[in-house]
Formats: sequence, C-alpha cells, structure tokens
Amino acid sequence: MITSLGDTVGVIMGAHFVLDGEFVEKTRSTFPLKGKELIDCGSTTEIYDAGDTIYRLASDGASHTFVIRAGSEGLAVPKCFNDWGRLEGDGDMAGYDNLWLAEFEKLVPLSVSPELESEVKAWIKAVLALAEVDGALVIVRDELERVRLAIPKCETPVSLALVAETMVFMCEQCLKESADLDFNETNLMMRPSTGEVLVTDPAHGYY
Repeated sequence: MITSLGDTVGVIMGAHFVLDGEFVEKTRSTFPLKGKELIDCGSTTEIYDAGDTIYRLASDGASHTFVIRAGSEGLAVPKCFNDWGRLEGDGDMAGYDNLWLAEFEKLVPLSVSPELESEVKAWIKAVLALAEVDGALVIVRDELERVRLAIPKCETPVSLALVAETMVFMCEQCLKESADLDFNETNLMMRPSTGEVLVTDPAHGYY
C-alpha cells in the first residue's frame, strides 16, 4: 500500500511511501528521518536524502543485514556510517512492526554509465544461464546453490571481480538465513567517485 503523508510526520509534503502503519509514521517523525526528503523507494524500502549520504528504511531485513555483514568482510557494498539495526515496535497490527534503518554512502544508478550497465547485465545473464536458473529472483534452495557455484566458474570482467565475490557471499547468507536472492542489475549501483560497482539490495525474506 502506498501512503501519502505530509508535515504531520515531519517529512516533505507530497512524498509517496511504500511502508505504512503507526510505527512507521513514528519512525519517520523522529531522528534521524524527521524532515528528510524521500527520494526513492523499492517494494519494501524507502530511501531518504541526507546530503552526501542516504537513510535506508526497510521492512525486510535481508539486504540490510547482509550488506552490513559484507561490509565487515571488505566486500563490494556501500559504506555504512550508522546502523540502527532492527527497530522494534510495540505490536502495531495495522502496519509494519519491525523496521531496519541505516545510513549509507550515496551512490548513483548504473544507468549513468550505459557501457558498465550493459557489462553487468551480460555478466548476470551468463551466471544465471550457467546455473540453469530462469529468473533473477532465486527462491528455490537448489537453484540458489547452483548460482553460488556458477559465479566463480563464469567468466567475470575484471571490474566485477569483487562484485562476484560479494554475490557468492550473498548466496551463502541467503542459504544460511532462508532468504531469497534478487540477482538483478537494478540491485547494483555505482560509487560516483571511483566507478566501482557495489551490491546494494541483493536479498528478501529475512524478518
């Protein structure tokens, strides 16, 4: 459900949200989200502008948790400056009662570099073909294991070497935590200062 909230919750008037419920509204109205502009969203995620960084609020903890873990391993994920982790509500039955919040570096979409975006798309397509998996959303455990094994076997551009290592890690996390892998180029972004490709939103289903 998309909810439009105004200044009553301290967010820019006219923004359109994907998360709802009293606990969500309370979270938006307090530090650090109060007064911050919603600039993007996904199916379970809202992104708020914080100048040189962004705040990521999510109702699904998979990508949040796995990206934080990957960062501690030095893998290809955005830098995290503040991690509030899981925010627990008090039993809001009408909306989301558990949220995840963190502050990350601000990235740009791969589309700013069509050549890089094409390279990433081709690599993902090759990995999924080698794993004999039809779609980018990998739910079946058998298929997830095949993707994990296919990544190091697939020819990988030098620029994506660390991304490949990161995606193996994400497969392992999904298998460990019974989450689903979302192996789609829209879940990778670019660090504008270096041109590095980073994994931003690789998984679903960890609550």
